[in-house]
Amino acid sequence: MGIADPSCVKKYTERTKTRFDHQWEIRRVYGLKEFGTVEGDLRAWVEARSWTTGDGPKAIFLDAVRWLRERDVLLPGVTTLARLVTNVRDETTRRL
Repeated sequence: MGIADPSCVKKYTERTKTRFDHQWEIRRVYGLKEFGTVEGDLRAWVEARSWTTGDGPKAIFLDAVRWLRERDVLLPGVTTLARLVTNVRDETTRRL
């Protein structure tokens, strides 16, 4: 990562814009898409998966990570993805 002074990592959250700058740089360097551009498609995929399988949230979460990686998408935070999977799966379960 080219970080000369690792102690600077503690200050990472002090400037909100830093995180967004780094996301942009990572997407640019590796040719990744922003999560927001595929979130709707992922929600539909999770819904279909929840509807047609008996898989639990952990299995769906792991496959959602694979789905995103196959499409060259910068992964969102773990909490963001876990919340999406849980919410969509719960909505689908209520409809059953």
